[in-house]
Amino acid sequence: MGRRVRTGICILLSLVGSATTSCGDGPKQPTATGGTSSGSAGANAAGAGTSHGGLAGDSGASGGEAVFASAGEAGAPAVAEGGAAGAGTEVNGQAGATPTAGAAGKGGAADAGKGGAADAGKGGAADAGKGGAANGGDGGATDGGGHCGDFAALGTAPVSTRALTKVADASWAITQDTAGIAVDANKRVYVAANDKVYVVEGASVSEYLTINEARSTAGLAPSGIDGFYDMDSAPDGSLFLLTRDGVLRSTTAHAATLWQKTSETQFLLGVVANNEVAVIRSFYGLYSLNGIAAAPLYTSEQLVSTTNCATQDLAISNHGVFLYQPGCNGSSLMRGHTDGSSVERFYEAEPFGINPMNATNFLCAARDPQGGFYVIGDTPDGSQLYHLCEGATRYAGYNRIPTAPTFTEAANGSLKFRYCSLVAASDGTVFVQSYNQLWRVTPP
Repeated sequence: MGRRVRTGICILLSLVGSATTSCGDGPKQPTATGGTSSGSAGANAAGAGTSHGGLAGDSGASGGEAVFASAGEAGAPAVAEGGAAGAGTEVNGQAGATPTAGAAGKGGAADAGKGGAADAGKGGAADAGKGGAANGGDGGATDGGGHCGDFAALGTAPVSTRALTKVADASWAITQDTAGIAVDANKRVYVAANDKVYVVEGASVSEYLTINEARSTAGLAPSGIDGFYDMDSAPDGSLFLLTRDGVLRSTTAHAATLWQKTSETQFLLGVVANNEVAVIRSFYGLYSLNGIAAAPLYTSEQLVSTTNCATQDLAISNHGVFLYQPGCNGSSLMRGHTDGSSVERFYEAEPFGINPMNATNFLCAARDPQGGFYVIGDTPDGSQLYHLCEGATRYAGYNRIPTAPTFTEAANGSLKFRYCSLVAASDGTVFVQSYNQLWRVTPP
């Protein structure tokens, strides 16, 4: 979740209450401010999650098919593809069913994917376990394929209403941005705001790290224009911090080390593994960093745009799947693999496209450590929270999460939750940063 500055037009629109205020370009250049520092590092990142097994793709998928192919592709062939779909590989703690080979016939039921009943994953009947094409979906009619965490058992059933409560008011100055945010195993939340990283423990807010402390302990020369552009937590609990001169790593308060020096302008960072991150470079695209070198994954054109709009955001799952939103008005929500194998337009923003959220903008996103992603979309009913499976389609694999109060009620006529950052703890608690506040969505 990167830092950026809004244009004068955007600020003007926000003052008059416009519904289209996702604009702006260029990184924010923060100025240092004083203050005492306290707080402690998280012991372990919630992002570690649990192992769900390897991705599928061993079921004889036909060559050349698109990764993440949606259910309901035109006219499934008479000969079922995929042979014997996955043989019950354990996913989310439950053994997958062992489907029969080629259980489709001429397209299956309405909206059938290739080789199965309605909304089935490729390579087997509905509710198949792993198996199917190289998209690595876990199969299943209701979950849309892909890792779904606790939401797999719900299918398309309604999700119970969850409490939305304010955790804390803070002194950070975050406005129309998607700020860097992370959470540790003790549910301490870290927020990157200009030249400081704050830690929120309970309702207490304190400074965890300043840019001057970070640069000094990392061996970098002082800089009056540097700041924390983005942040994410690794499975081992350390924090990765994106700055003007590279990626820093912090395991304790008030200190950081230089993990990899870089020279390109970059705004977004997501952790892939303990020793791998991905960054969005303005005008260039998505790159993989391993602490030594950078390797290109996708160009800016493949990602639609990487030019730094207001709600630009990046979330990477524990299984190497990422969501990227360019963040401009009407931008698509992109989905791809961090191994560089594929990227696609996941959901189009309405009214020009169709998505199950009826969202005209995608506002912020976060990985679910238990599987899938959380996304807040700007809908006709205001900001809404959704859970998406990693292999979700237009027809399956998503759930709206109602809250009490609603985000619209909590905003009370302001632009709150129209600009946000999102992070999820391992127990399903979702934290939402918006302007100078932190909120919590509590699981049932």
